[in-house]
Amino acid sequence: MSRFFDRHRDAMNERQTWAMERMFREGRRGFAGGMTAKKYMAITKCPPATVTRDLSALAAMGALVSKGGGRSTRYEIAPSRRRSNNTSHT
Repeated sequence: MSRFFDRHRDAMNERQTWAMERMFREGRRGFAGGMTAKKYMAITKCPPATVTRDLSALAAMGALVSKGGGRSTRYEIAPSRRRSNNTSHT
């Protein structure tokens, strides 16, 4: 996780940082089905247009991978990010 934040912290805004920290902290169990716009909105308390911009930016920088489309779009931590997070604790 720390390598991810070392690499991306300057590119992320406060909302994105908070959401990514929470995703790493809670892992797959805490975000069953991935991050959705609705979950992001609940975490960050921001309007729908901001949610869309923030999640799209996280996907564009390679932090998240999008699955599905439209209202059913879900985002997961990119596999390389998940691996580096898991290996950093061993």
